[in-house]
Amino acid sequence: MEFLGSIWRFLTDGVQWVINVVKQVFTDVWTAFTDAVKWVVVSLLDVVKSLVEALPAPEWSYGWSGLPGELLNILGLIGLDYCLGIIGTALLIRLSMQLIPFVRLGS
Repeated sequence: MEFLGSIWRFLTDGVQWVINVVKQVFTDVWTAFTDAVKWVVVSLLDVVKSLVEALPAPEWSYGWSGLPGELLNILGLIGLDYCLGIIGTALLIRLSMQLIPFVRLGS
């Protein structure tokens, strides 16, 4: 009986080893696939970044710093920075909602 028990242990250990190898191969293939997808996305974003940097930027001769101090003070008091942030966030949410199917909300 001891001989049959050792054969049984050998077979079960061999099957467990094969299962572990298959799991590890699947994990490695999955990791390689996700890394390849990330590499493609990062490469595309790098190309877009270089294209945007290559665009000629206009020279602004008059910006926020060129406004009079009184006007900047009033704009700060009425909360223009918060207002623009809220409007920008609302537009971003509205545009992202347009990407979800069946949630077009009539627009």
